[in-house]
Amino acid sequence: MQQECPRPAGRLVVALVAVLGAAGCNGGRPATSRPPPRWTGVTVRVAAPAGPPRLLIDRLGQSWAKTTGAKLEVITTNGTSPAADVTLIPAPDLPRWAAAGKATPLPRPEAADAFMPLYRTRLLGWAGTPYALPVLGDGPVCVYRHDLYADSATQLAYRDKYNRPLNPPETWDEFADQAEFFAGRRARPSLPPLPADDTGVCAAFEAVAAPFVVSATVTATDKSDQVRSARPFSFQYDVDSGEPTLTGTGFIEALTVFKRMAAHRAKTSSAADAMKSNQVALGYITLADVGAVGPDEARRWGVFRTPGSRRVSGQDRSGGPINYVPFVGAGAVVGVVPTAAAQAEAAFDLLTFLAGPTTSTEVVHTPTFGGGPFRDMQVDPQHELGWLNYGLDEKQTALLRTYLKEVADPRIDNPALALRIPQRESHIKALAAAVRTAVSGGDPAAALKNAADEWRKLDGDPAKARADYRRSVGLQP
Repeated sequence: MQQECPRPAGRLVVALVAVLGAAGCNGGRPATSRPPPRWTGVTVRVAAPAGPPRLLIDRLGQSWAKTTGAKLEVITTNGTSPAADVTLIPAPDLPRWAAAGKATPLPRPEAADAFMPLYRTRLLGWAGTPYALPVLGDGPVCVYRHDLYADSATQLAYRDKYNRPLNPPETWDEFADQAEFFAGRRARPSLPPLPADDTGVCAAFEAVAAPFVVSATVTATDKSDQVRSARPFSFQYDVDSGEPTLTGTGFIEALTVFKRMAAHRAKTSSAADAMKSNQVALGYITLADVGAVGPDEARRWGVFRTPGSRRVSGQDRSGGPINYVPFVGAGAVVGVVPTAAAQAEAAFDLLTFLAGPTTSTEVVHTPTFGGGPFRDMQVDPQHELGWLNYGLDEKQTALLRTYLKEVADPRIDNPALALRIPQRESHIKALAAAVRTAVSGGDPAAALKNAADEWRKLDGDPAKARADYRRSVGLQP
């Protein structure tokens, strides 16, 4: 119902009517009209893989759309994205997009400076140009069952067999020992299943390989992130020769340990299913797996630092500290704007919203998304309460935040990066085949030699392979 203006009496009627007619019935304030939302009438097409990335767009992307007036059209993709304005991709796939000229550089390159060093200097760019913004951070987690490790009879049996106390493993050799021990003692699998996809297989193996191959270094860069020494950045390739390093002693020893674990893996469809069915005693999983377990089940679990190694490139370091080298980047998801995007400006606005401090902190505190941190504030103690949403007790929650920070912002200068060269997909397929061959009974050295030979064929020109790998780890080609 339209509000009526009061009628003043007497000689003031004409004057007041004139004033009220100009000002309306709002106490003399001039009438104002709000501008329409910024992207009213604009349709933004978003391509996202199924799972947490698609869920993120369905929930928080739609929130952005309602605020800005845009309409989102969401397409589920398996990596072969149709025409879209925004495409969410695994962070290691960014070089393929950038090298092919299919990704639009960030209109404000300085936007990448808001994120942790590993993201801004490695995972968001290619050849010195930032192309992407993060939407889900990498979040690998090592877990163990509190009750199994606390049982006194189990503790005694383990000490009798290995002559050391039963604590969460500090090295991957101990990890394999404990997997074998619990499988034998409980007559059931003790580890989560091996991922079914090639990327997951390689990530699980490379996490083990990292401390066997890479020597942790804290002097490879200076305070401005300028590289002092390139050599410590060799992982899948030698940064000087451009040759694959898969046939080196470190990779062979790592695959031998990884093969030991294979016999003790559950046959379930997911890590969360294996954990809920009382099979897993310990495991290297992801935050998404912890979220899928649920807060009630999560109370039974503790977390520990991703194991290291006392052997590096075949050299025994038993007399010194454990070599801890995190494997990073494999689980991160970033957003790119294709060069063919019809609504590039709106697309970057959406990505800025998703990567912004408020939205991204909500994401990392939501177990359904299973995203790790990529901003300093997300692992600040003042935000610790949000991590309690995963269901771990307070002590384990504090450890979770600490270990996730060590992955997102490593203590060392040369963490082992997931392979992120333009031809990554074909290389991952070859390496995954080698890993599967070894865990099925094949010889690790022979399997890795086959993978290295295949990589050389795929690379073609060694000089180009060297340049691409150096770019992938943030070095000058």
